[in-house]
Amino acid sequence: MLPPAPSLPPGSEMELRDYQSVLTDRARESLRRRIRRILLVAATGAGKTVIAAFILGRAAERGLTGWFVVHRIEIILRTAETFRDLGIDFGIVADGFPLEPDKPVQICSVDTLVNKLHLLPTPAGIVFDEAHHIVAGNHSVVAGSAPDAWHILITATPERLDGAGLAPFADEMIVGPQSGELMKRGFLSPYRYFAPGSPDMLGLNMTELAQAMGEAKLVGDAVEHWHRDALGLRTIGFEMNRAASQASVAAFRAAGVEAWHVDGSMHRDQRRELFTAFRTGQITYLSQVAIAGEGVDIPGAECALLRYKTNSLTKWMQDVGRVFRPLYSPGFDAGTATDDERRASIAAGPKPSAVILDMGGNAFDFGMPCDQRQWSLLGAKERRASERVRDTIPIRQCPECYQVSPSTVKVCPCGYEHGTVYVAPIAAADSLFELGALGRDARKAALAAEKEATRKREKDEERGASMATLMRLARERNAITPGRYKDPKKWALMKIGLREQYRGGGRQRFAASR
Repeated sequence: MLPPAPSLPPGSEMELRDYQSVLTDRARESLRRRIRRILLVAATGAGKTVIAAFILGRAAERGLTGWFVVHRIEIILRTAETFRDLGIDFGIVADGFPLEPDKPVQICSVDTLVNKLHLLPTPAGIVFDEAHHIVAGNHSVVAGSAPDAWHILITATPERLDGAGLAPFADEMIVGPQSGELMKRGFLSPYRYFAPGSPDMLGLNMTELAQAMGEAKLVGDAVEHWHRDALGLRTIGFEMNRAASQASVAAFRAAGVEAWHVDGSMHRDQRRELFTAFRTGQITYLSQVAIAGEGVDIPGAECALLRYKTNSLTKWMQDVGRVFRPLYSPGFDAGTATDDERRASIAAGPKPSAVILDMGGNAFDFGMPCDQRQWSLLGAKERRASERVRDTIPIRQCPECYQVSPSTVKVCPCGYEHGTVYVAPIAAADSLFELGALGRDARKAALAAEKEATRKREKDEERGASMATLMRLARERNAITPGRYKDPKKWALMKIGLREQYRGGGRQRFAASR
């Protein structure tokens, strides 16, 4: 049990970060315009629980009751600690906790709440955490139980796992800062992203893919890459099922790593003990299934090992976000610091950067975690249209160390100099993945073949092109490889001059032959 919440002294103010204040101000403005269903979007680690506490706390000060609805006991415990520290007077609606219906704020497990709706007064407002789950049956029941209440949905990924939007549940969307902006400001940790391979899912259903992930070779490759890129870092493993997770744990233990498995079938006390041991460093590798993917605050997590392939941007972004919580240097006060001071403190702290090991090659489908997303209430289809996704993937992979970077990066941190084109990872013919077994010669041959294909394509684009078209091509290529054409106009004039010179010479040779 948690101790009762202390009361804030009269006149005290709950301190918010600047962007949190902007989000809450915009939400209140929407409510004043009688918008009753609002979707707030902010990156993982942006402090959505604090935002919820502020909204519900201010409502309680006006004598209004409110619910904070979550879908997992781990989130309830973390939320209760935050609300308690902020002086919010709350009750908990969950199995194992006494019901306190007179409390102005209730932190609710959605599965328990649906069975106790008749025991609680109807709230003035409801805040739904991890709102991409709201389509689930119990969430809909809770929302329908208070049709006159205002509903605020909070999430970092405003799409359901299948890509559908949240328009049926929200009338307005307010988008806050995304991961890239918060990293630049020192509110989230920077990261290094490695994608040693890309799975070939052709002909495989999810059950078959999950079985393949448990194969000894693939598990062993994951351990090998972890030793190379994340040795000693506290790592959360994301697995497709329990069997694959237990296979990973066995492989890490065989390599001398303190590794444990956790999943939802365990008692919550056992799960809490395992996460506590992970936070304190007693466990180095904690492999889990559908437990730590969202809503769980684990600042000590330094590495995410993704051993799955998914079509869901929401799942992938929620998972990688687990390692973005920063660890500042001891004694540092992030609340009063400047952006530069926060970044410097992270660099000097125990986690200067997080590591992501993507054994499923998901980055080749989704890009980088810090990419700016054009979220839409209508979901993935509308988002992709507004993002104007290019035919080529705007990331590149180092063939030496398999680190993935934005396409603007010319030199990998390992020292490898990138070419001007993107080269996708090559799948092995005899296995589901290729996890770095390809030699340098094969990679170089693939790069040479890609360069030749690009050269031919560019020649075709230039053939017969007008002056304006040539200048446009030069600008587009400069956007991919800055500085390739110092003066697009001079280059276009040169190409047209060479073309005319060739044509003139050709006509003269033809006339002479006659």
